[in-house]
Amino acid sequence: MPNDRFDTYLKWAYRVAIAVALFTGIGNMPMWGRYFVADIPGFGWAGDFFVNIYVHYLAGALLLAISSYRIVVYRHRSDRRKTLSPSGVARGALLGLVLVSGLLSAIKNFAFVDLPMSGLMVLIFSHLGGAMAFTFLSLVAGLWKKPWMTAS
Repeated sequence: MPNDRFDTYLKWAYRVAIAVALFTGIGNMPMWGRYFVADIPGFGWAGDFFVNIYVHYLAGALLLAISSYRIVVYRHRSDRRKTLSPSGVARGALLGLVLVSGLLSAIKNFAFVDLPMSGLMVLIFSHLGGAMAFTFLSLVAGLWKKPWMTAS
């Protein structure tokens, strides 16, 4: 089936986007220049905040596109033999929190958006906390071999 090949590419694109988003998200704090990761050949871009943030935005946009595609395909498929597992529901909710808070964090950079400091802190900590919780839950689910979907 040609759809199986596309799904394989989509899974790899998702994994790469998650890895890049995590790497650049940590680098936005800024960690890579401080701890000499940017001195490793090929990683000099990681020490430049603006390059790092744009790569982070691109990875986030790819994750948002893949997630949107998956939601649309899941909602419009004819067979309902597979449903989200409890682990999939939890990871999906956390990924949704990260994507929405990330999108709002990007929008807050426009000149016409003026958030109070308390709003900024809620937005930043929900994005960071959601990303950390999603990463931890995904690692645990991977170690315990808990899939996103289960046969119903």
